[in-house]
Amino acid sequence: MEDKEDVADRIAEYQTFVDQVLRPELQTVQRSAGETVQELKDYNDLVNRLHRLEPLAQVDLGHQKVFCQAEFDPDNIILVHVGMGFHVELTIPEAVSFCSKRIQFLEHVLETKRAKVKRVEEHLESSSLILQELSKQIGR
Repeated sequence: MEDKEDVADRIAEYQTFVDQVLRPELQTVQRSAGETVQELKDYNDLVNRLHRLEPLAQVDLGHQKVFCQAEFDPDNIILVHVGMGFHVELTIPEAVSFCSKRIQFLEHVLETKRAKVKRVEEHLESSSLILQELSKQIGR
């Protein structure tokens, strides 16, 4: 049977792994999933705004503090962020179509990221159980 020093070394090694690898990885994947949720929200908001466009509307000029009346031609071209810092000129129908496709893609990406968060959380939980079991061995 292993002596207490070997078990203590294994506990320290595993605790270091948990602190230096698993916890930072969990934070990273949670942050990434949160960013995807925000991007999904932004595209949904854009689709809703595009559906509610009127020829005359109030436009925000600065952080929802300054507004002005603006005329808008629904046939005009708008700039839409398509990812990786790129913006594309699209008509309103094209923008709605693109946003719908982007939303479907982001929902799939979010599902994948949430699955990864769950895997890392499960790994952290099993690590905690292993550490508890090793601690019990030292107590004997």
